[in-house]
Amino acid sequence: MIQWTKKEPVDVDLESENELEKDQESENLLNLLYSIAQDKALLDGTVHRSITCNHCQTSPVRGFRFKCANCVDFDLCQNCEALEVHNPTHNFIKIRIPIPPLANPRSILFEPFYPGPNFSVPKNIDFTDLERQSHFDHVEILGFYHQYLSLSTVERPGGGITRQTFNACLGPLGSTRNLIIDRMFLFFDTNSDQSIDFPEMIRGLSILCKGSLEERIVHAFKGYDLNNDGVISRDEFRAIFKAYFHLSMELVRDVVKVMEENLMATFDDEAAKPVSASFPAPSRISAEEESELQTKQQFVQDEDEVVSPLATVRDTLETIRKRSLPKKLVTFDAISPFLSPKSPIEEEMPIVEVISQDAIEELVSSVYVTAKTQSDLDLNMFRQVVQQDMNLLAWFEALGSIF
Repeated sequence: MIQWTKKEPVDVDLESENELEKDQESENLLNLLYSIAQDKALLDGTVHRSITCNHCQTSPVRGFRFKCANCVDFDLCQNCEALEVHNPTHNFIKIRIPIPPLANPRSILFEPFYPGPNFSVPKNIDFTDLERQSHFDHVEILGFYHQYLSLSTVERPGGGITRQTFNACLGPLGSTRNLIIDRMFLFFDTNSDQSIDFPEMIRGLSILCKGSLEERIVHAFKGYDLNNDGVISRDEFRAIFKAYFHLSMELVRDVVKVMEENLMATFDDEAAKPVSASFPAPSRISAEEESELQTKQQFVQDEDEVVSPLATVRDTLETIRKRSLPKKLVTFDAISPFLSPKSPIEEEMPIVEVISQDAIEELVSSVYVTAKTQSDLDLNMFRQVVQQDMNLLAWFEALGSIF
C-alpha cells in the first residue's frame, strides 16, 4: 500500500536572505581583520629613532610615542603608557610621526596642570555612602576620586582642595575677585574649613551636574542669602546680579577678542576692489615709493571701500550699547548684549556700567513684581518666582561644574 506524505514547502527567499546576511557578516569581519592588520603593520613601520622607552628600555620606540610634557626627558612606548607607570598628574603628548632625532625637545614643555602630588589609588574603595548621598554611581565616583587626588594639596588625612587650587580651576576667571566665585566656593565647602574634601566635592558636583530643580533652587537660594538670615533682600539680589553681570563680561571678553583677531587675520578686501584694480596701471613713481604707498593704503580706506572688521565689531557693540532696555520684564538674556570687553574700547565702559545698573534695578523690580510682594523673599516665595523665571538660577550655573 502506497502512502503519500505531504512535504512542507521550502521558503527559498528566506534561505537566500540568511545566506546573504552570513556572507555580509563574514566579509565585514574580514575587512575588520584586514584593517587591524594594516594598522598594526603601519605602527610597526613607524620608528622613533634614538628614542628609548624609560620603562621597558625598548629602543627604538615603535608605533605611538608618548612624551611626558612635565619631565625633562621621559618617553614611553604605547604598551607601557597603557600600564600607567608614570606620575598620574603628568601630561603626555602622543606623537604619531617621528621627530628628527636632533630636533627632539629635551626640556620641560609646560608645567603640570594638576598641583597634587604623585598618588596611587587604593583598590576596593567603598563609596557606598557617597552613592547614597549623590546621583553618581561607583564608576563615576571613582573617576572623580582620581581627579580629586590630582588637585588635593592639603596635608591631612583625606586631603583637600584649597581656595587657591579652586581659583586655578577657573582659569583666568580665578584671578578676578567676584562674589559669585566666593559663593560657589562656599557652596562646596559646606563645613566652612576653607578647603573642599572629597565628599563635599561629590555632593556639590552631584547637584551641579545631575541635581533636580528643587535641589538647585534650594542651593541658589542659599547663595542669594548673603547674611544667612533665611530671606533674600533687595540688596542681596542687587549684589548677586551685579556680580553675575561682571562675571559674564569676563567670560565674553576672551571670546570677542578671539573673534576680532580671527576677523583681522582672515579679512580680504579684494572682493570690494573694482575690476580695474586687478590690472597694473602705468606709474611714474619708483618701485620703493609704490610699495610704501600700497602699505599705507592697507590701513586707510576710502568711503567706497569695505570698513575694517575691527571697526565693524566696535560699531556693532556701540550700536548695541545705545539701545534702550525694553519696559517689559528684563531677564538675564537682556543683559547679554551689553557684555562687551574693555579692550579695545575702554573709554566706553562707563556707558556699559550705567546700562548695567539700570538693567539690574529693573531685574530686581521684576522679581518683586513676579512675587507680588515688597518684602524680603523666603524660600517658598523664591521657589514660586523661579517657577516663572528660571533665569534666577543662571548665576548658579554660570561656571559650569568647575571641576
